[in-house]
Amino acid sequence: MKKNQKTKVISIVNQKGGTGKTTTAVNLAKALELLGYKVLLVDFDPQGSLSYYLDIEDASPNIADVLLGEANIEDALLQVSGMHVLPSNTELADLEISLANYDARESLLKEYLSRIQENYDYIIIDCSPSLSLLTVNALVASHHIIIPIPMEVLSFHGLHLIKDTVQAVKETLNPSLNILGILVVKYSPVRRITTQLLTAIQEEFSDTLTFKTKIRLDTRLIESPAYGNNIFETAPNSKGAEDYLDFAKEIIQLTKK
Repeated sequence: MKKNQKTKVISIVNQKGGTGKTTTAVNLAKALELLGYKVLLVDFDPQGSLSYYLDIEDASPNIADVLLGEANIEDALLQVSGMHVLPSNTELADLEISLANYDARESLLKEYLSRIQENYDYIIIDCSPSLSLLTVNALVASHHIIIPIPMEVLSFHGLHLIKDTVQAVKETLNPSLNILGILVVKYSPVRRITTQLLTAIQEEFSDTLTFKTKIRLDTRLIESPAYGNNIFETAPNSKGAEDYLDFAKEIIQLTKK
């Protein structure tokens, strides 16, 4: 672990699907690993998008088994491309129903991650595309959240709701939680809509940081899950690889404290 570096837990959050959450989680995590940090990736989506992205099928035990107390968290960890991964599958959807009967159900993920947290510099959580009890668990376990926003007309829909949810969790369950920033993805400066949407983000959400780094529109990023690996191994010289490496450097600077 880097000297004087405390573990930073970061959730990638957007309640809409197709906004680049999983792509960002995987490639930010790998970029941090390439820069010399120890990283844990947590798939906290019942659809198992992150596990699918990394070609992990039907992992057992998985995050659902851990949270049900049926497996040790250490036994559920997989080594993938220099990182540890805590995989998921559709069992997580059933778990969400069961959580309703748990005491301190909003803090379950935090409790289990605390057992291994000191082994990592960064823990990156890929959240489900909803503001569910699972997402609340991720927010309670996190220090920061990143909100990826694609440069598409419907990209703003629900952003206020995310901010309201974060504020509610901050006030009641996790005072240290903050929105680290909004990450612009599928960025293409030659498209007029891109300029319009970027201006709208900066005006409407002026109290929230928009990261300097923007993830450019890149077919290599879109194709990467088909190869079951991150952009640095499938297309190391691509725009996507360059952008996520720059983004990781920006995150390191912002989380130095």
